[in-house]
Amino acid sequence: MSQKEVARYFRVGRSTICSIIPEVCNAIWEELAPTEMPFPDTQRWRDIAAEFEDRWNFPNCLGHQSRALHLTVSSDGSTVTSAAETIRPRKCC
Repeated sequence: MSQKEVARYFRVGRSTICSIIPEVCNAIWEELAPTEMPFPDTQRWRDIAAEFEDRWNFPNCLGHQSRALHLTVSSDGSTVTSAAETIRPRKCC
């Protein structure tokens, strides 16, 4: 459902919806993040890396990038360049 449709459904202006949605998302994040997504401590990071190595046979890794990303690493490891897909934010409403 688009923001335009939400505005029509609740009979409020699109600009109102555009300000309410981020406000509600921030409130949800502030309330749930500490319990549902706590920041991992050192041991948890080690467990994540071990699990990733066991599952994917890729050592010293803590996860993956979920969008298109290509990294080029020089042979001596001193230079890393990135050719990431550019995702432009959509204009609200």
